[in-house]
Parts: sequence; structure tokens; C-alpha cells
Amino acid sequence: MVEYSSSPNRILADLSPADLRLIEPYLQSVELREGARLRRFGELLDQVLFPHDCLISITAAMEDGKEVECAIIGAEGIAHAYAGFGVDCAITDSTVQIAGSATQISVVDFRRVLRQSELLREHAARCDALLMAQMHQSAACNALHEVEARMCRWLLEIDDRSRGGRFPMKQESLARMLGVRRTTVTLVAKRLQQAGAFRWRRGYVHLLRRDLVAERSCGCYDRVRLCAERMVSEPSSLQAKAERDLRALASPAH
Repeated sequence: MVEYSSSPNRILADLSPADLRLIEPYLQSVELREGARLRRFGELLDQVLFPHDCLISITAAMEDGKEVECAIIGAEGIAHAYAGFGVDCAITDSTVQIAGSATQISVVDFRRVLRQSELLREHAARCDALLMAQMHQSAACNALHEVEARMCRWLLEIDDRSRGGRFPMKQESLARMLGVRRTTVTLVAKRLQQAGAFRWRRGYVHLLRRDLVAERSCGCYDRVRLCAERMVSEPSSLQAKAERDLRALASPAH
């Protein structure tokens, strides 16, 4: 049996034993292949995903078929969490950017558990808020910043959700994320590799000097990271109440 209390997904791992008992009967482990389209804009949502070691790419598609990256979701979040709050159709396109495992639950069951678990509702709401922050920042980033800065930002974002400074990435995928031609990605990547920032070999990016990548990134990375850190570090109302109760129990009786 899968031990969700030690799940790679932080949302599942942070649930209390009582909340885990509510959701565990409905959870199913799945393997997601690279490039798999989860949902297109407007399609009916039937599953909510808790990524483990995979990455989910949230993109905006244009009429000519081009796509631009808006956000990514890894083990820190939930894909399609908004479905739990009554949204029936996908509001963006979502694709598996990096293959891996995940846990899924049907939208019907997810809504059932949300009605019973205040802690999971808080987590889901925070995931949606962080996703919105990413998307808002990406809109400004895509409009105002150069390709090199945007590329470095996404390399940092992906590295944060990967292990060991190495992750699979094809130039075609990065070009699609940035909404540019592959030749543009090749030229920019060549400059960064010559500077010693990273090495691109056999479909994998090896971050050699994260500090150099960070120097050439735009401020959008730090802004989103700060938002994420504040959400994680800020205790939920339930956690704060539990801590107060524990302190009260530990205090000597008067």
C-alpha cells in the first residue's frame, strides 16, 4: 500500500492523519509520459493530479498553434485544483513537460473530500493562488523581457523542482515554452553554455553554475519564489490553532 504521509507530493505529505484517511480511498498512482496532453482549454475536467517527480506545464495557446508557458506545477502543488471549487472545464492547456509519477483523484471524489477537509481546502486554495501569481508574472515577463532572461528564469524554475541540477529538456520543448523559434533557443543557449552556465547534452540540461543562470535571469523568478516562500512559511489557520492548543496543554495549570 502506498504511504501517502511520506509522499513526494508536499500537499499529500502535509495532510494530517485524519485528512489522509478521508482522501486515501480515492487516490490512484499513475505514470505520465513526456508530452502527454492532459487537458486543452475548455475540455471537461475529470481528474485532479498531485505530481511526484513529473512536471506539468500550463500554457496559453494561440490561433496559429503557438504556445507560451504560463506556469509549471511540480511536487509542491496540485494540477487542476480549481476543479474542486466547482469549475468543470479546463481554463488553460496542460501538458506533461517532464515524465514521471503522480497521484490522481477524480474531480467528483476531490470535491467530496474538500467538503470534509478544511486543511485540504486551504492547501488547494494556496495552490491556485500561487498558480495565479505565476501566470500574472509570466504575462508581464513575456511582454517585457528578452529571451535570454526568460529562458534563464524557466531553467531556474525547473531546476527548483528537479534533483541534482540535471533534468530532461529538448530545445523544441524550450522553444515552445518561450514562444520562439528553435534557432533562437539554439543561439541563446550557445551563449549561456560558452559562459559556463550550463551544458546541454543528449536531451538533458546540466546546470553547472546556477549563480550565472540567476544573474542572467529577470526579476520575475525572485518575485514568484518569494510569493511561494511566503505561502509555505505562513502557517494555516488550522496549523496555528493546533499550535496554540499544544502550547495551552503544555502550560502549567493555574
